[in-house]
This record gives sequence, structure tokens and C-alpha cells, in this order.
Amino acid sequence: SGALPLPLVMSAIGVAALVVVLAAVAPSGSDTGRSLRVTIVQGGGPQGTRAVDTDPRVVVDRHLEATRAIEPGSADLVLWPENVIDVPTFATSRERTEVAAEAARIGAPIAVGITEDVPRSDDLPVGGFLNAQVVVTPEGEVVSRYDKVRRVPFGEYMPLRDVLATLGAPVDQVPRDAIAGTGPAVLDLPSGDRVAVVISWEVFFGSRARDGVRHGGEMIMNPTNGSSYTGTVLQTQQVASSRLRAVETGRWVAQASPTGFSTFVSDEGEVFDRTSVSERAVISHEVPLRTGRTWYVTMGPIPFGVLLVLALAGSWWCAERSRSRAVTPPASA
Repeated sequence: SGALPLPLVMSAIGVAALVVVLAAVAPSGSDTGRSLRVTIVQGGGPQGTRAVDTDPRVVVDRHLEATRAIEPGSADLVLWPENVIDVPTFATSRERTEVAAEAARIGAPIAVGITEDVPRSDDLPVGGFLNAQVVVTPEGEVVSRYDKVRRVPFGEYMPLRDVLATLGAPVDQVPRDAIAGTGPAVLDLPSGDRVAVVISWEVFFGSRARDGVRHGGEMIMNPTNGSSYTGTVLQTQQVASSRLRAVETGRWVAQASPTGFSTFVSDEGEVFDRTSVSERAVISHEVPLRTGRTWYVTMGPIPFGVLLVLALAGSWWCAERSRSRAVTPPASA
């Protein structure tokens, strides 16, 4: 017979029931009783564009114009998307002055995505760049900074650049490599609140959000930039990943993109105020600040590794048992 052994069936049912029970009693964090009025700015514009073919000033202007629709005193934090400002040095740039002016008008800090140049050196013969999220206060100060740790291969850096160039690959499409950050995934606000931050595709890696929460993040920001893609496949995947990170960590997520999707996700994975692709939009939500650690924040991927080993061991046992039955001769009459 091809039927599964009864003990194996009962074990599978027991494991499924155990998962349901554990999910019901698992810690999910708790509200602190405090919240932030977070406003996300989506400048809009066409998709399918590449940074090397785009005037970076156009992107800045779109986001400044959208930000001017925010009423003074209506936000505790304004969130701009990833790398909407591309300058040699942000601290001395015109763009920093403009962002500071809007922060002063609104009366709230602005967390803005920037890229900055890294000069040429022996290790970087063509130079490099930094991809960071910084907090600009109404007083014009840059008080906190997070440099992206997980870079996008073939997008932000070219693995094995020299080897691929020898083989004739178009490595010039990524002319400079991003320099990976090394700091914790958090930003500190002037209010004293701390938020976790995962830039762009870092949201696909649970370890990045976990790092921010373990360092005291009470909500998660995901500034991203999917404007080089067409359609909505990537954008939909990113919202799904934000939902996973929210549930895993017990934190709200604010996802900001220059051309969509931008959205808020609750700690239970519920999506609010999702924008459309390419539209200019300003969305706001009262985001509860949460504390406490979920099992994932505490243990990371260890339980999943254990389950994988157990599943492989169970599969091997079933295969061996089936094989032994197949070679055992039937009893004589």
C-alpha cells in the first residue's frame, strides 16, 4: 500500500497543532503608550528609469513640492524614500538647506535618503558611493545616520568586477560600487525616540529588521526606491516583506518609495493607505511605538534551522523504511 504510516500521519497533525498553539501564545511585543504622527512623502514620476540616465535634481524637486503640502504641526516625523538626494556631500549641499527649511516650516525632523560620493583611492580606483538615511532637524542639523549594510549585487555593486569585465560583461552599467555600512540599523530622533531602519531590499532579510529592533527600534522605517522597475511585481513583493518584518518583530513599518508603493503596516501585518504607482502622494498615520521582543527577535532563524533538520531527518527515515520494505521478501506460505 502507498498509504503513509499512521504514526507519521499523527506526528504531522501533532506538529501542525503545536504550531497553532505556539502562534497563539507567542510574545508579539506591547504598546508603549506613545506614538508618532508619521508622514510619508512619495514624489511620483515615471517608472522604468535608471539613475545614470536621470537628472537627480528632478527627483528632489518632486519631493520638495509634495512636502510643501504638509501642514505645519501636523507631523512628528516626515519620511522621504531611499536616495532621493544624490550629491557629492550632503552636509554642505543646497539640498540639505532645502530639507532643513521644510523641517523648520513643518516643525518636525525629516528622515531623508541620500547618496554621497566616496573619493577615488588605491582600493577604489573609480571611487564609490554611500547609500544612507539621515535625520535632518528643524534646526538644520543632521543628528543621526544609517548607512545601508546589505547592498544589491549587480545594482549597487558589481561582484567580481574585474573578472566579469575580462569576459565582456557590461560592468559599466554599475560604474561605482556602494560602500557597505557597518553600524546598527537604527536612527535616533530629536524627541529621544529610536526607530529601526532597513533600506530598500534589506527588508527582504529578517536579520536587518531584527538588528534594528534588538538595538531599541520601536517602529521600522523602510525607505526604498523601485523606480527602475516596471510593473508592480517588485513593489508587491516588498509590501509582502514589510508585512513579514512587522509580524516577526512586533513593530509597525512605514515604507516609503518615490514612485510607489508607499504604505503603513501594523504589527499584525495589516496594510494601511497604500499608494498607487507613479502618483504623487502624501500619506500620514499615527504609528504606535512598541517594545518587547518576539521569539524571532530573541532567537533569530535558529528554530527554522532546527525544523529543517528535523524535516530532513524525517524524510530520510521514511525513505529508508520504504526501501527496507521493498527489499524484504514476502513470507513463504
